[in-house]
Amino acid sequence: MRRSSDITRRIAAMVAAASLLGAHATAQRAASERPVVAVVATNGTLLPLATLSGDEWSMLPWPQHDHEDDSSPALPARIDPIPAEWMAPLSSLPTTWRLQPLNGDARRIGIRAGTTAVWNLALFDTVGLVTDYVDPDSRDRSWNFNAGVAVVGDIETLPTSTFHESSPEWRGVVARHAPEFFNAERSDARRAGARFKGHSPAATASELLKAEVSLYRVSAGSGRTYEYFEAIVTRPGDADSRRLNCPTQSVEYHGLIERHELHEEIRWISGVALSCGALTEGMEVVGGVRSRDRVWLVVEYSGDDWQEFAVVDPAGPESKIR
Repeated sequence: MRRSSDITRRIAAMVAAASLLGAHATAQRAASERPVVAVVATNGTLLPLATLSGDEWSMLPWPQHDHEDDSSPALPARIDPIPAEWMAPLSSLPTTWRLQPLNGDARRIGIRAGTTAVWNLALFDTVGLVTDYVDPDSRDRSWNFNAGVAVVGDIETLPTSTFHESSPEWRGVVARHAPEFFNAERSDARRAGARFKGHSPAATASELLKAEVSLYRVSAGSGRTYEYFEAIVTRPGDADSRRLNCPTQSVEYHGLIERHELHEEIRWISGVALSCGALTEGMEVVGGVRSRDRVWLVVEYSGDDWQEFAVVDPAGPESKIR
């Protein structure tokens, strides 16, 4: 009886241990299969950004994802020794990713991450992962420009294109929405208590066609797109600005437009007068991702002395995006 009892206890202990190991393996597998998004630079370096849980993206606690973090992390020699706290809640970093290049077609590129390297993009200095991605433009390979976004897990990347002031895409935006640009600047002037004279929608349209423009289009399929833009219009300074040694003044416009086939909805357009043309903050769209029917934009913010990345919901208000 004692021997039978010992065997029973041993079997029970083995079953319990197997259950715990199975649960741990399942948890690890679930964490490693979470949708994850990263940014890839033109020199082939990858920067892990965020992971999706339900309908919410959480930034990985990677060094420098918070621009208030001024630490200089040590560079691990390989992926394996990367501190676990950098990648939580992931149990490990993926080594195989699907890249959607900027200004590419809908085709995704499989890339692999191996050793670590310094990620240095202007003022953003942290640890990245070396991949086997080779940018098709040999002139960009030695620079850390944004090449696109990469993902793993049950998440889809979306083709993203960039345009400038000479493009027919920008001319179309101006032709359709010049009155909204005019009203945006007039509203900002009223809030600031500034004078707003000598302007009209036609004059605004003429200025916008000569502006310095960055226009980004994310294509979500079935005629659905999101367009984000920033445009800087330069004007001769008025008497007040010239007294302040500011011979020219600038107005910065930014906005987001959602299109569904032939229907177009302006999410928001803002017009902000800038002091002597000094751009205080910019936003670039690096790519787009989709999970089921939800679309997000992967963006880079930058200022005079900082940079950071984020994943934002284009259906949200301007205050949650810019």
